[in-house]
Order: sequence, then structure tokens, then C-alpha cells
Amino acid sequence: MMLKTTTDPFVVQEISPRQTQLLQNIGELRIRAWSSVVPDAAQLTCWLDNYDATARHWAVFDGEKLIAAARMSIHAHLHEVPEPEVYVGCFPRPLPAPIASFNRLVVDIDYRRRGIAKTLDTLRLEAARHAHCASIVLATPSGLYRVRSLESLGFQCVGSGAPYQGPLFYVGLESKVLYLLFNDPI
Repeated sequence: MMLKTTTDPFVVQEISPRQTQLLQNIGELRIRAWSSVVPDAAQLTCWLDNYDATARHWAVFDGEKLIAAARMSIHAHLHEVPEPEVYVGCFPRPLPAPIASFNRLVVDIDYRRRGIAKTLDTLRLEAARHAHCASIVLATPSGLYRVRSLESLGFQCVGSGAPYQGPLFYVGLESKVLYLLFNDPI
């Protein structure tokens, strides 16, 4: 698929977890992208986890250069999603399943604010719909611009989640929790 931003054409491609070199490149991009926010990120060379082997992945290329990536995993219960501790206490009752988790969205620092993240969100939203998911959750440490972009796609912000405890944990980095239901609101 060709992604046309205001001035630049990029190629968006779904990546299979079996494409191990591309997955490795995505893990390296995650570190490069987060290095501008989390000081300790530079100590790592790659950020992959067990969910990468079963999730769906999308990558955006500028020519041969990987410039953005996003992941979606599908789960029967909220406690099965990546970083479930972030969502504890955020919802008054269980979300309907299957639950899609949008996670690991990264855009190279030189390519931000061009609509790439929103395109990846839209692709994942359609993939969740085609997979017959009943709800979607995500947590983003990004600011108001990102939250507003997600709200324009139908997501609702429920506030701040519990602190993330993964490899890129950073004191003071607060995540906003958002969700979308394909039917009635919770």
C-alpha cells in the first residue's frame, strides 16, 4: 500500500512475524524512536518481546529505510494484553472480547507529524474490525496531539494508567489509556 502524506510517498507493508530480519529492524527502530524520550533506551539495541511472535505488524518505508512500525495483538481478556498493569482500574467493567491491543507504535524522529501514526492506527482499526474484535485498548505516553488524533478515530480517553514497568520504564512518563468499542459504550 502506498501512503501519501502532504509531500512524501511512503510504502506501508504488513510484516509477518516469520520475517525475522524485518522484525529485528522494527525492534531496533523502537529503540531509536524512544531514545529521544527515555534516557536509558540507548543502552538497548533492540526491543522485541514474546508478543511479537504472534501479533500483526505493519511497517512504513521511505525507499529502503524503515521509518515507522506498529503492532496489534488480539486477546480474550484484558489481563492478557501487553503491559496489563497499565490498565488496572481503568474500566468499570470488563471490556467485551475479543480485545485488540494497539501497541508498539513508533515513528522515526525525522518523520513525525506527517500523519504516519494516524495511518497506522487506521490500518489497525480496520484489521481489528475484520478480525471481529469487540473492543480495542491502547496506552500512549505521547501528548495531547496523539490523544486527539485517536479520539478523531472514535477512541475515548479514560485517564491515566498505572506506571509501565517494561524495559523502557521512565519515571515521570505517564500513559493515557484509551479504548474503542465497536458496539455500545461501557
